[in-house]
Formats: sequence, structure tokens, C-alpha cells
Amino acid sequence: MGYWINLTHLNIWEMSLFGAGCFFWLLTYYIYIKNIIKIQFVEIPFIVVCMNIAWEFVWSFVFGESVKNYIGFALQIGYALWFFFDCFIFYGLYKYGYKQFKMPFLIENSKLMSFVFVAFFIMFFITMNLSGYDTPIGTISAYIDNIVISSAYIFLYLQSDSKHLFSKSVSWFKFLGTALISVALVLHWNHNVFLIFMTAIVFILDVYYLYILHKGTKQA
Repeated sequence: MGYWINLTHLNIWEMSLFGAGCFFWLLTYYIYIKNIIKIQFVEIPFIVVCMNIAWEFVWSFVFGESVKNYIGFALQIGYALWFFFDCFIFYGLYKYGYKQFKMPFLIENSKLMSFVFVAFFIMFFITMNLSGYDTPIGTISAYIDNIVISSAYIFLYLQSDSKHLFSKSVSWFKFLGTALISVALVLHWNHNVFLIFMTAIVFILDVYYLYILHKGTKQA
């Protein structure tokens, strides 16, 4: 049991919350992929796709042993599942990511930008951890990523002329997944005021996104 789910660090309550949050994020990725195939549009902001796949690559494979030792092999597999789901999303970004932009330069160079950003963020997350700024499971870098996710979603939605392309299901699954993981991590790292601050900011941004999305839907 300890090999698959390690309760030495996170207790059973914290691990249950963490696992449930991971599951909601898998559902979010499933809807992303389904919508990319159906409407040929990637609703997750461009830079966020690049950050996500970079983070998941680093913490599934480069520092995967650290994740396994801290929370167990089952959760490391969960990280890897995120990565493989994100490979499909990144392919969608490669094909349709230009639709998020209005400037001709960004539209023309969107494919090149996607690879440049991924390479940059892989090095960013690796060097951040090697310098001792992260936890054994990538918590700090994940919430830096999450702050970008939550804020970029708001800007992308507000400037978009096609608000009907943004999914309510994604907004709720994303919110629930992050909120459950946040509670687990704050319970575990309750002394880390920087982490607590970031989880609070992400929660506020996610609630605001839910508000404007549902308000926009009613107005439409």
C-alpha cells in the first residue's frame, strides 16, 4: 500500500482531497480534448497550455521519483496521465492556437511560440526545483502555474468575441479540482504562508471567472 499510496507525509484525509482534485482535473482535460475535436478551438489560454505540459513533463519524469517517494506511485501515475492528456491539448494548440490571437504577428508565429514557451518553462521549473524553491511534489511551481491559469482565463474570456466557446463544465471542474487540492495542501503545509497566499489568490480568481462566465451566459 505504501508503494502505491504513501501516507507517511499526507494523511488519509489530505490524500483523499488531493486525489479527488486530481480526478476533477482529468475530467477537465477530457472536456478540453472533446471540445477541441468538436469545435476546433482551444479555450485554455495559450501560455497556460505551454506551462501545463512543461510542468507535467518535469514532475512526471524529471522529478517523478520525488513525487513517488512523497505521495506514492499511484499519484505519480496521475501526474503522468495529466501529461499525456495535455499532449493532445498541445496538439490542438499547435493547430488552432492562433484563433486566440488578433495580432497578425502572433497569429503567424503561434506554432513556433508554442515550442519556445514549452522549452522555456521546462527549464524554469527544473531550475526552480534544483535551486530549492519547490516542494517534493512541485506544489509551489504548480500554484505559480495556477495563478497564470486563473488570471489568463479571465483575460481571454473578456477579450473574446466568441464567448459561447467557453465551457461551463470546464469552469466548474477546474474550480473543484483546484479547490480540493488547495485544501489538502494548505492542511499539509499550513506553515507555508506563500503557498497559502497563492491558493487564496487562485480561489478568488476562479470564483470571479465562474461569476463572469455565468453572467455572460445569462446575458447571451
